[in-house]
Amino acid sequence: MSGSEVDAHYMGMALRLAREGTGSTYPNPCVGAVVVHDGQVVGAARSAPTGGPHAGGRGARAGGGARARVHGLRDP
Repeated sequence: MSGSEVDAHYMGMALRLAREGTGSTYPNPCVGAVVVHDGQVVGAARSAPTGGPHAGGRGARAGGGARARVHGLRDP
């Protein structure tokens, strides 16, 4: 797979995570994040219910490291 295909794959995973949480973060959007290190998913999360931690931070805490890459969505 090319780099852009890999990115699209992980972004698709982040989108699915966000969709699973739709409505739980109202009035904020639900965001998904996938943390990848050396081609392996080492963390994944979506936004916590309203008032909770953001997806990127939750995903990073679930796994990763200094050289991990976060694929995620941004709130508007």
